[in-house]
Amino acid sequence: MRRLAVMVCLVACRMGFDPVANEARDGATGMADGTTSPTDALAFGPIASWGFDEAGQAVTDLAGSLDGVLGATAAVEARDPQRTTTPTRVCTGSALTFDGLDDVVTISNPSPANLSRFAIGFSMVADGDGGGTLPRILTKEDGAGPDVIVHFRAADNAIAVNIFNTTDTLHATFGAGVVRGTRANWVVSYDDAGDRRIHIYKNGVETNYLRQDAMTGTLKTTTANWRIGNQASGVRGFDGTIDAIAVYDVPFGATEAAALSASCPP
Repeated sequence: MRRLAVMVCLVACRMGFDPVANEARDGATGMADGTTSPTDALAFGPIASWGFDEAGQAVTDLAGSLDGVLGATAAVEARDPQRTTTPTRVCTGSALTFDGLDDVVTISNPSPANLSRFAIGFSMVADGDGGGTLPRILTKEDGAGPDVIVHFRAADNAIAVNIFNTTDTLHATFGAGVVRGTRANWVVSYDDAGDRRIHIYKNGVETNYLRQDAMTGTLKTTTANWRIGNQASGVRGFDGTIDAIAVYDVPFGATEAAALSASCPP
């Protein structure tokens, strides 16, 4: 059963949305009802979701086929993050703690193409600076080059998101408000048909921005594999705990970000 999707569905139903009375997702567009409603997305659930409640080496996509493994391979290795059930560090069940060095979760299958509108939610505790001062939380930056990079900008205690156009020009956003050692729920959102800026929400409230670039040119999207907690080279390791990652194929605003956060109160 899709733990995170079920929790956010309960929240969405309390908001007055009845998923039973609505049509299934439209396969051509990936949108519920053929619309772009974020409330629909909350009720139908994410297109990828990792809750980290398994045992062993497996990391299961609760929403689809983007399963992965702890570390770089399916074998037990030094790059495996550790599972934790410490109540102050998890959403529910268990979460993954990364060592700030080379720990990583590798997602085995290619990611969805043409993700030009998205919201990514996650629960996080940042402890140290991590590797290279720009430790990764969730990233697509292999194969054809970088696509979406969500990371912790340690120097500013900020959540940062990098996106790129087809000439590989970086467009960065830094959202302030990370408190070391304290769990918070975050949502990063982008709409290529909207203002073309990343928006970042902490516990359902939009952050103050240290930087918020508007996309220029054509947004670059790839099918590069997701990685969690590091990049492929192993030099951007996150130091802390990550839980309840969910990727949606529509942008979220403050209402949806607050609803998602309410499903896993910090």
